[in-house]
Amino acid sequence: ISDLVAASQRSTVHFINFKNHSLPDFKELNITRQVFDSRKIKIKSDKKIEATVLAISSHQEFDEFYKMIKPETFHYDGHFIILCEERKIEIQVIFEKLWKLWIFNVNVLMMDNATIQMYTFYPFTEESCNNTKATKINEFNVKSSTWTNYNFFPNKLKNLHGCSIRIGSFQNSPGFTIINGTNGVANYIGIDVEIIAVISSVLNFKPIFFEKEQYTGGILKNKSSFGLLGNVYRNEVDLIIGTLSLQQPRAEHLSAT
Repeated sequence: ISDLVAASQRSTVHFINFKNHSLPDFKELNITRQVFDSRKIKIKSDKKIEATVLAISSHQEFDEFYKMIKPETFHYDGHFIILCEERKIEIQVIFEKLWKLWIFNVNVLMMDNATIQMYTFYPFTEESCNNTKATKINEFNVKSSTWTNYNFFPNKLKNLHGCSIRIGSFQNSPGFTIINGTNGVANYIGIDVEIIAVISSVLNFKPIFFEKEQYTGGILKNKSSFGLLGNVYRNEVDLIIGTLSLQQPRAEHLSAT
């Protein structure tokens, strides 16, 4: 656990369902350790949780934790380390659920005789997009206390392998302008479109633009949403572009880039 926590480079780590486990104080890592029991208390934090170490012995325990994951509580691009205490747990089911929330920095550790197997998933591959197949990436030898390698959190977004990314915006010159061609095919031009073209060439994805209603919108306290911000919040698009200011209420639900 210490090796993975160190690799996450997070200053505060939340340990969940570790009531019956003996945990070190991690003094050599200089981190703040907070221990919770997801079955008895509600996690409260003055800032979004960036790193979580979760111990589970059943899918039910994972589902209890899954219900706690909210954008105002967790950084979805944070690190999630899950210790499976039972071989019967289907790792891919865990990955499928987390990827629905766009959580991808996930490692599952599973005990196997004298070793601990580490699994993750790669959402973008040459073979498929939104891939959640469990892939073994590392192994810890209990006797020698060594890992096969020390690349615990591989970069999964460096190459999207030509997968489609849905992009929402509205007519807003000079950022985003729609020109209807003679053949009925819409052409998209503007500064924002050019920026997306550069990013897509670097990350190797296919941008698909969607024209949305011409207002920014918002996300209300009851979690209802509307407008352009509502489109991305409800997962109708993956990314929105335009003259959107960075505000604290929006940052509680969405990430700017």
